[in-house]
Amino acid sequence: MADSFELLAAEGEEIFYQGELGKALIESCLQQGGYIRQRDLAGYRVEKRQPLVLSYHDARLITNPAPSVGGTLIAFTLALLEQENLLNEQPGSFMHLLKIARAQQLTQHLRLDKGIDQNLSDATSSEILAETHLENYRKILSRHTRFYRGTTQISVADSFGNMASMTLSNGEGSGYVLPGTGIMLNNMLGEEDINPYGFHLWPENRRIASMMAPTLMQSGNGTSIATGSGGSNRIRSAILQVLINLIDFGMDIESAVEAPRLHLEHETLNLEHAITKLDQEKLYKCFSDIKLWPDKNLFFGGAHTVMRSASGELSGKGDSRRGGVCINV
Repeated sequence: MADSFELLAAEGEEIFYQGELGKALIESCLQQGGYIRQRDLAGYRVEKRQPLVLSYHDARLITNPAPSVGGTLIAFTLALLEQENLLNEQPGSFMHLLKIARAQQLTQHLRLDKGIDQNLSDATSSEILAETHLENYRKILSRHTRFYRGTTQISVADSFGNMASMTLSNGEGSGYVLPGTGIMLNNMLGEEDINPYGFHLWPENRRIASMMAPTLMQSGNGTSIATGSGGSNRIRSAILQVLINLIDFGMDIESAVEAPRLHLEHETLNLEHAITKLDQEKLYKCFSDIKLWPDKNLFFGGAHTVMRSASGELSGKGDSRRGGVCINV
């Protein structure tokens, strides 16, 4: 692996696409039954895209655009919740949990009904976030109708006002190391959340989508935030709740990141919250399957977040669920 890094430093990224490492990958695929060929590597290009920009109350949010799905789904859920008056709810209360869980439920159904994992474009994203489309889902949410059916985050801020949010993932790894390189191939097409339709069904020459959604926020009072999370399907719910904690509940950055979370996975409502027996009984009337987590858990993501106040003061919080740290240099 050290030799591979030295080659990369000396020859640049083209070594993976046209050079020695790319050839090693192709030869290995031919020998082991893989599908990658030289034309695949030669035809790959990084695309620079305009971010998805949205507003939530008085905050301006900047996040990952199509074809990645995470940013659009976060924007959709926030648009549903904006009219639900979370400001009037007590954090951790029954109504707070119910509204977010219902919004997540609608978002999951939107994701499956639209098939956006393989078909999300800028045009489709705009259609999903159009007011006429959102209004139908808001009506459903307001009626409380029920339906049936190894990522890392780095957030950076500096004294000049610059902010950056980067989410990157190696997946879990395929378990196969490219001979002579020390490089393990990824397993992205084996990730259920990224490729829910199963093996060998991904269309050729189509970029893989992702739930990763590095996000920037600019609030009306001049405060700026950079956040994001690892956690596969829980990425969007982790980022969503940190934003709600900051914007709706006015929490400080540490409280916003460390506050208990919920996540709806299929029909199971996962709760970090220590809730009263009465609230638990109310939730069971709304969701047939509830899993209570006794402590904070990496299952709920790791939303490492930094903040720059209107006066220029910097602060940050690494999410303890995933061993996050904040370093001021």
